[in-house]
Amino acid sequence: YPTSISIASTGVKTSRGRIKITSEMVKHLKSAILVAFADTPSATDATVAIELYDYTTSTVLASVTFSGAGGYAETTISADTIKNIVDHEIGVRFNVTTASATSGASQTFYTVALHLVLGIS
Repeated sequence: YPTSISIASTGVKTSRGRIKITSEMVKHLKSAILVAFADTPSATDATVAIELYDYTTSTVLASVTFSGAGGYAETTISADTIKNIVDHEIGVRFNVTTASATSGASQTFYTVALHLVLGIS
């Protein structure tokens, strides 16, 4: 990291952090949180979705969105959603859903992580 992507056109620009979810990882799972931190983009007319992506089923499980701004974003994912993907390969994708009209526009992402919240008593 950091990851700088072009926001001048739509589409998935890159992916990071592919892992396989195991039954041991979700044994005491209470929830999960997808977090991202980005710098202010060079143009403010684009939208970027940071997607938690299931490569096994080609499905977006959750996402956070940056629309013309940087900063911190997070979303909580239910334990059931994660428990239903045991033995699946997941990762994070950087998907520009609305392109900037500014040629050469970009945005830099510094942190993207999936936190597993455990409920151990």
